[in-house]
Amino acid sequence: MSKTVCAVSTAPMKAGVSVIRISGDDAENIIRRIFFKNNPDSLEPWGKIVPRSAHYGLIAVDGKIIDDVLMTFFPAPNSYTGEDTAEISCHGGVRVTAMVLDAVLWAGASPAEAGEFTRRSFINGKTSLTKAEGIAKLLDAKSEQAVYLSGKVARGRLSQEINSIADKLLTPVSSLYAAIDYPEEDMEEISDDELLAAIEECAEKISRLILTSKTGIAITEGIDTVIVGKPNAGKSTLFNTLAGEEKAIVTSVKGTTRDVLEYPVTLGRLLLNLKDTAGIRQASSDEIENIGISLSKKLISSISEGLILALFDLSEPWDESDELLLESLKDAQSTVIPVFCKTDLEKRLDTHGIEAALGKGVYICAAKAEGIDGLAKRIEELFIADDAALSEGRLLTSVRQRDQLRKALDCIEEAKTALTDGLKDACGALLEEALQSLYTLDGRGVSQRIVDDIFSRFCVGK
Repeated sequence: MSKTVCAVSTAPMKAGVSVIRISGDDAENIIRRIFFKNNPDSLEPWGKIVPRSAHYGLIAVDGKIIDDVLMTFFPAPNSYTGEDTAEISCHGGVRVTAMVLDAVLWAGASPAEAGEFTRRSFINGKTSLTKAEGIAKLLDAKSEQAVYLSGKVARGRLSQEINSIADKLLTPVSSLYAAIDYPEEDMEEISDDELLAAIEECAEKISRLILTSKTGIAITEGIDTVIVGKPNAGKSTLFNTLAGEEKAIVTSVKGTTRDVLEYPVTLGRLLLNLKDTAGIRQASSDEIENIGISLSKKLISSISEGLILALFDLSEPWDESDELLLESLKDAQSTVIPVFCKTDLEKRLDTHGIEAALGKGVYICAAKAEGIDGLAKRIEELFIADDAALSEGRLLTSVRQRDQLRKALDCIEEAKTALTDGLKDACGALLEEALQSLYTLDGRGVSQRIVDDIFSRFCVGK
């Protein structure tokens, strides 16, 4: 944090414009060493640099002009990082961009590490941890819905929700500690019933927020989705249809797919991390195919919190391969949707037993892309539980966030028991631990906040 750092903030490719960002206490001095007024005949240093205004001038080192650029200076703390920051917009050629960056390094800056500008923003209190995660997911977004949701998280909607819960939890924590630590003070106490009601309200809000993680992760990180079925059930055809191009080889020969093919696809509002697998059947004479079958079975049992599309061929009667697939699905840790393929052919498969075991199926003809909308709707029904929370951006978008909230909820549940048993000291300690988890989720400390809240609310020691 003591160093002034720099990096190219745009993609490393030929473009109209490239942006080089500089952040740190020495940012203005570095700019003044290499940025001059727009007069090629006589390099004249800049006088006053007006904050947040674009300045047109020249980048030069040792009297040699590299490029004419726009430079904008953002003095601390009113910048993205909270530090003095300068941004240089130069011509977007790969070589010229590299030369401008070299000039900034020559002037005294150090190369920034990956994500360092956002990390400095977080450390300097300009953004929260959840906002920073939202920015990262916005950059990685592979669907329109991921862009919308990540943008709302980056703008602080999730952070606001967490802060709201923390503020509500702060009242019972402060009340308990104030009554325990300052019993001689004349202050209005909150009854045990009021404390319990406040704690239960916080527990309910956290529980609801935890439930949103399934949707948030499915949209921003994608759903690990495995297509399984017997040979020639239509797995690779569905894989290609969802991918929108010929990714997998499709033939009438059984056992064409030997390895696991992977490709991210957008289906409706969700991202599927799609995997096409070898057809499941009894051992083949082909050793390579047998390895593929083994991988398919392993994926069924190993992927958790994902989705399994179990394909059944409507044009073929039930056989031992279907039986083997159904048996393999008993070990599944993920949601299973039975998908009945080849609706354009004569139906020879009795689907009642399959639906009784796996739930209502979806009927498609992958070769003609028929029924895909119905499949998308079914998946959305399973993974998008709260449209209101989605539209407002009040969703958890990572496993880290969910695990941190689960820690908070566990502490609150234990605190309720402690309060019921009359153990107020233990209740207060557990609630403080829950509060710490909430603040950790957004990257903040807790102890000083509790102290400040006690004094502001109860005027202790007056």
